[in-house]
Amino acid sequence: MTRTDAQLDHIVIASGDLADLISTFERVTGVRPTPGGRHDVGTVNALVPLTGEGTARRTYLEFIGPGPDGPEALTRDSFGLVHDGRPRIAGYAVRTPDLDETARRLRVAGRRPEDPQLQSRRRPDGSLLTWRLVPPQTGESVDCFPFVIDWMDSAHPADAPSQVHLVGLTVTLPSPGPLTRAVALAAPVAVERGPVPSLSIALETPRGRVTGTDLGLLGA
Repeated sequence: MTRTDAQLDHIVIASGDLADLISTFERVTGVRPTPGGRHDVGTVNALVPLTGEGTARRTYLEFIGPGPDGPEALTRDSFGLVHDGRPRIAGYAVRTPDLDETARRLRVAGRRPEDPQLQSRRRPDGSLLTWRLVPPQTGESVDCFPFVIDWMDSAHPADAPSQVHLVGLTVTLPSPGPLTRAVALAAPVAVERGPVPSLSIALETPRGRVTGTDLGLLGA
């Protein structure tokens, strides 16, 4: 699997308190995430479009948390939100020309099998986004394997001007090995060796260089 097979679509920042996560990002960066809407699995989100060297124009940060009914109402434990409310970089998605083939290659690299699913989200303006994806691995607070998305005929949610530039996304693994081929799919994703699996980011914002540590994110 080479870098040309996929493009970085979005990076997921999860928290049990989405409102606080959004406020922190705005205070540190000067950019307020735009409300995205409610997913059919019970989560809600907000988005910040990104630019970045080696990324397609349609790349973004997704801030995600439980809906108003709380984590107990979630029908799928994506990003571990059912049991872990700590703010953290929880995962990232790539989009590819062939979702099924990419899913097969991820399984070969060691990802737990997940069948492609059809999901949707209702935007605040009432419009419906629908996509097909190989979902994040359930129950993982931090998932270093990418998940895979195909927006089909829906408008891309980050097709908007950006004030934030993605300097890089780094995946840290104790023993990268063959997993490197799975996680380093699309620039600017990098893989490093470290004691525990983690994800970290660096951004250029209207208020300067910002990292996950500046945002108070776990493991960043």
